Amino acid sequence: MSAETSPVIVVIGGGFSGAAVAAQLLRRGRPVHVVLVNRFGPIGRGVAYRTRIEAHVLNVPAAGMSALADEPDHFVRWASARDGAIGPATFVSRRIYGEYLEALLRESESAGAARGARLERVVGEVRDLEPRAGAPGATVLFADGSRREADRVVLALGNYSPNDPPAEGAEFYATERYVRDPWIRGALDVIREGEAVLLLGTGLTMMDIALDLASRGTALPIRAVSRHGLLPHGHAPAAASPPVPPPGELSLRGWTRWVRRRALETGDWRAVVGALRESTPSIWQGLSEEDRSRFLRHLRPWWDVHRHRAAPATRAAIAAMVDHGELQVRAARVVRYEMENGGVRVHVRPRGAEKTETIFLVGPLLKARFWEATAVPELRRHARGVAERLLP
Repeated sequence: MSAETSPVIVVIGGGFSGAAVAAQLLRRGRPVHVVLVNRFGPIGRGVAYRTRIEAHVLNVPAAGMSALADEPDHFVRWASARDGAIGPATFVSRRIYGEYLEALLRESESAGAARGARLERVVGEVRDLEPRAGAPGATVLFADGSRREADRVVLALGNYSPNDPPAEGAEFYATERYVRDPWIRGALDVIREGEAVLLLGTGLTMMDIALDLASRGTALPIRAVSRHGLLPHGHAPAAASPPVPPPGELSLRGWTRWVRRRALETGDWRAVVGALRESTPSIWQGLSEEDRSRFLRHLRPWWDVHRHRAAPATRAAIAAMVDHGELQVRAARVVRYEMENGGVRVHVRPRGAEKTETIFLVGPLLKARFWEATAVPELRRHARGVAERLLP
């Protein structure tokens, strides 16, 4: 333990995971000094909740978005007190959810103060950790040369940006015509009105960025490509969930057959996918390495579009863009880039085809252990578990 009378716990990462862990530690009723490190921007916003666009909404109803595993209605109570129109089934804007996480930290900080718990917010970039010799804890080294001693360190780093897709002419990725992370504030400002854009990926992020670009006057149609060309399905009321076999009982092939059979029997695949949610980490851990690799190679795209669904309003807006020819989604992969006249010519190979097709663009391109560890219902349980282990 450090020279302080209470343990110093450094939480690295100021998005949802970091904010939730810090809140749980402060609410444990124990003396503790929590140092919450965020590289930039307001605490609790992370990548997901920094957006200021109201059309960017949560893809889970408010009832499932409490940051506290032991208070499942915490977010609904907070949100409805702020706006009486918000109920358990509301898909709230991500901006509001970021404000909720900030409010949660303030609430937890106030509740813990009486028991000697305190929160220190630090804006900085951690470069390295030096574990203590023969004792728990580490020295946290920051990019500015400063150092902090910690009795425990929690890494709450969130998702890393994906790798750039392999293609000929990859030097294109170093130009201003390529936007690797569209969530960085101001990243899309390089796109001028009337310019054409190709989106790499057709998941939930693509949906949000397409809606944003359409409102900016980007040339239509906006084009989006991914290996399978699949769009996330939308949320809808689900029937009662069927019972799930014990984890470890079935192979990947057995689970695939179980999902298909139960979906046919119930007539509602959403109920089947929902039934797997609590068991997914255990199921994943029970699969062989071969089955995990097979899942990642062949089944992951279909799992993602059924499991990570879009809010009804978002799905409807994207469907309307597709119907009106304002958004074109293709199953294809990028083969080659060629810089030309201040723009870029992109060669893509449609899925199942041998020949490539050419798209000429002027604007930028955009872009384990538990398997299920990216959504709030799972992350909040992990946050509580970390707090319980650090402050039993």
